[in-house]
This record gives sequence, structure tokens and C-alpha cells, in this order.
Amino acid sequence: MLSTFRPVHDDINLRAAFCTAFAAFLRIGEFTWPQWNPDSSLQFLSRGSVQFVTDGVLLRLPASKTDPFREGVTIPLSPSHDSTCPVAALHLLFQRYPKPLGEPLFSRSYGPFNRNWVLRRMSQALLFGGFNPRGFSGHSFRRGAANSAEKAGISRTDIMRMGRWKSDAVERYFSESSNTSLLFSLSRQLHRPGPSISVKSSSTPTPRARHRA
Repeated sequence: MLSTFRPVHDDINLRAAFCTAFAAFLRIGEFTWPQWNPDSSLQFLSRGSVQFVTDGVLLRLPASKTDPFREGVTIPLSPSHDSTCPVAALHLLFQRYPKPLGEPLFSRSYGPFNRNWVLRRMSQALLFGGFNPRGFSGHSFRRGAANSAEKAGISRTDIMRMGRWKSDAVERYFSESSNTSLLFSLSRQLHRPGPSISVKSSSTPTPRARHRA
């Protein structure tokens, strides 16, 4: 899908948004915005939300569904050294289109970088890439990240930390194949130490019942 994007403003923004959304387990409402005003950076991702560091990028998410008091959370993003690398995509965005820190992190040439526009462009990119867009939604980046992490051997506990899940709601993001793989892994772990069955030896004398006087 990413290979269909061209080196133009809207496509560079979309590519950076998609790569970042996947790597940071973002909900679509966490990287899109319906309108922008001077206080929007307190709620939505802005250019000031990104800090380039030696190890990659520190992404400061100012607010989210699981952060009702808007305390914010910092999400580390490491380079992946492939076409989906969020660090490279953000570097290109900042180099090609520098903006003040208070401006939105992702934008389009005209109009808001909102949910409907992003989903429409995602469907177009999937079609051009030879994929059926049916079944893809605003949760696809978060769901894809969770399943990819599972395949990479990351534990469910750590996946919950990476995706900022605070309950077992994370379970609905995993595909049937991911759940099956996990159960096979757990089954293998069950057999690693060898069977451990407590059996009472028949040679062990049983205590005699006391007779009443």
C-alpha cells in the first residue's frame, strides 16, 4: 500500500501518518483532527509532539481515549530500517515541509486531516496496491500492530503496555490465527519441564484408625 504514495505533500503526510500509527499503536482519532485552532495542540498531535533522539523518535501523545485527564504519554519509536519505518517517514516530513511547533503534525493541502478523508485515502491506496479495502477500518493500524507484535514473540503483557491497554479489551484485536499460535506456544511451555504428576505411593502406610475405648 505504501508503495502507491507519491513524493507530494498529501502523500508524504499520509505515509508518515500510517507508519507512525502502526508503530505507535494509534487509534485513528489520535492522529487525525477535525479542525485546528491555537489550543488544538493540547489535544491533537502537533509538530511539537515529535522529538528526534539518538535511538529514534519520542512521540508525545497529548490525549487519548484512555487518558481522560489529558496527562499525556510519551511513546518511543525505533527505526525499522524498511519501507514502514516511522522515523524515516517523520524525518522526510519535517525536512520537506517544516512548520512551527504548534501546527498539526499531519496535514493536507486543503481541509482538515480528518477521519473520513484519511479512511477514503486509505481505501484508495489499498485498491491501487491490489488489496480489497473491505475489512479495513480506523482500528486496522492498532490491530495490525498488535498481531505483528504477537508474531514477533512479544508477550501479551508487553503488547498491552505498548498499546496502552489497561484491560483485557486487547483480546478483541487479535486474529484467530494469533490466538491459536499463542495457545500452541503455551502448550509447548507446558511440556518443557516434563510431566509433574503427584501420585500417592501404594507402599505408603496409611494411618490406622483409632479405636474408641
